[in-house]
Amino acid sequence: MRTIRYLLYCIMLVLTWASCKDPYNPILNPENKDVLVVEGYIDGADQTEINLSKVRIASQLDTARPEPVNNATVIVEDDNGGNYPLTGVGNGKYTGNYSYDPALKFRVRIRVISPQSNKEYLSDFVTYKIAPEIDSISYRVTGEGAQIFVNTHDPDNKTTFYHWKWNDTWEFHSTFASEYRYDFDLAKVVERTDDIYTCWRSDFSKEILISSTGKLSKDEIREFKINSIPHGDFRLSVLYSIQVQQYAMDTAGFNFLAALKKNTENMGSLFDPQPSNIRGNIHDVYDPDALVVGYIGAGASYKTRKFIKIPWDYRQECPMPYVVPNKKDSIA
Repeated sequence: MRTIRYLLYCIMLVLTWASCKDPYNPILNPENKDVLVVEGYIDGADQTEINLSKVRIASQLDTARPEPVNNATVIVEDDNGGNYPLTGVGNGKYTGNYSYDPALKFRVRIRVISPQSNKEYLSDFVTYKIAPEIDSISYRVTGEGAQIFVNTHDPDNKTTFYHWKWNDTWEFHSTFASEYRYDFDLAKVVERTDDIYTCWRSDFSKEILISSTGKLSKDEIREFKINSIPHGDFRLSVLYSIQVQQYAMDTAGFNFLAALKKNTENMGSLFDPQPSNIRGNIHDVYDPDALVVGYIGAGASYKTRKFIKIPWDYRQECPMPYVVPNKKDSIA
């Protein structure tokens, strides 16, 4: 009797739990099916680069797919009437190399021309922020791999909000050295003249790397982790190099990146924060209520490169090669 009661209790508990789960199909706003996304920075110390894309949502069951916007004119403007046109280089990217007056404020004007309609967007004027120098790029080796850090400070205590991007390049060697190749034109094996033993590969940062010293007594950042490489990764086999670019942000730009980081990197579990609305400082000139995503800052960035000659042992696996049987009908 007790067993039957226990089974009935379990069945009722399962049915109750199952009845509390209902499918959720969010209702998407049809007006947000064509949203302009603007990424970039007005940089007086490096190349100014603005990337334009549109997020199109085909249906409620589909995922957002960014499409580059190549039919646009992009112009940087200052508050003194100066214009700095950017050149489209494809894939939604617009670039230009200019020296800007740090005493002025800057914004971006975007005109998108299409057969359906002509759109014009304008960012808010922002103050020109000069990033301090990077003191050093350091690293620490543990049993889990290598941790890479950036160190910086502003002696004038004016920066407060920092943003970093990086790109890295590493040298590695193929598992086996190939000294010969088969020449199909000569129908025989010849010595290889090209080097395919030494190789290089590159990557770039995909996380939003930001930090603030607003609650510190000094405008100083020590050992902020910007990258980590697992132990045994072939990036650590021969020579590794990382170039770090540092930006000084204003308060609004930092808050935009912080919200974007929360929405894209800290979501998914029960205790993670709820997503928030992200807009930025870019607006549709003719429709102020239209959704536009992005924030354009201005200033002079600072970048430096660090070479790391691997000072620890790296063991590369050497699997047994497959040997082609030397049969009569084989060319080996």
